[in-house]
Amino acid sequence: MNWLNELYKMNKQEPDKEIERSLVNAIFRIYDRFPRIGLRERIGQQEMSLDIADAYIHGHNAMIEAGVGIGKSFGYLIPSLLTNQMSQKPVIIATSSIQLSEQIHKDLRIIGSRLGFSTVRSVVGKGMGQYACRSRAAEWISLDDANSSVSTLAQRILDYEIDERADIKAGVSDAVWSHVSVNDCKFERCHHKNTCLFYDMRSKLNAKAHEIDFIIVNQDLLIRDLMKKKEGTKSIISEQPALIVIDEAHNLEAKVRDARTLEFTYRGVCRILDNTVQLLTKQSGDKSLFSQSKFIKNCAERIFKQVNADLLHHAKQDNDRIKVSEIKGIPLNQVSNDLKISAYAFPF
Repeated sequence: MNWLNELYKMNKQEPDKEIERSLVNAIFRIYDRFPRIGLRERIGQQEMSLDIADAYIHGHNAMIEAGVGIGKSFGYLIPSLLTNQMSQKPVIIATSSIQLSEQIHKDLRIIGSRLGFSTVRSVVGKGMGQYACRSRAAEWISLDDANSSVSTLAQRILDYEIDERADIKAGVSDAVWSHVSVNDCKFERCHHKNTCLFYDMRSKLNAKAHEIDFIIVNQDLLIRDLMKKKEGTKSIISEQPALIVIDEAHNLEAKVRDARTLEFTYRGVCRILDNTVQLLTKQSGDKSLFSQSKFIKNCAERIFKQVNADLLHHAKQDNDRIKVSEIKGIPLNQVSNDLKISAYAFPF
């Protein structure tokens, strides 16, 4: 699996006997202190911490199944705190939900404080749609009726009462929130950046190794970051982490598949064709493009009808994956040539 290989490359390092002894001894010392600081000893939790330490030392991936009651959060946070302290590199923890990310952040504070880690610099990374945008709020205030529900919300954002959606205790509808949430951040060019929680969060996600200790994100964000690194584009999360922990990893395969899945609909294909033809016709004045577009639409319609027939015949439920039968009777070569001619004739 390619995504596992990427994780392996990011974690790979040469084993060091001195680091191994120091890390393992530190883990044993921490668990010996558990009764004195009001925590209960759990054998499975200790074994989990040691397995993670071994994987870190030898640059291996470890897949661990933790039973109910083991205390898996502390089980991976303890070796994570130690590896961060020893390497001065951040630890990335990827969870399956915002709620779990917030809980892990709280657990990190508790265990770090009890074990004497005086300063643990951490950040919870969420999607931009969770954050309020003061720039958009200011624009809305200047355009809208001051008594509308959106304007009331926008004013509270400008008054620094609200930084993210979770700050609204009574909740807010998607329709209202969509007007004032971050959707196209200007980053450095935004004059609200110094008071923006989203800008601060993204800065910490991509901070240098010695500037941040723990980066807690959802699995979707980690996958997007790995895809960006694979493509050679600007990454979202800090480079070269000491350790990557994926909590509830049984959800990861489906999330990777979703992230790598492209969705095509007949209506979507027609919309793209119409927009393209309008643009090309406006630039060239060539009316023949409309007949080419109609021909391509007819071919696309026949393909989607065949796929739909295959689904009705073979799929038992909506998310079943099937093999589409051989497409016959459709001049795919002509469709391909028409598209190529349009692309070559009108480069932009």
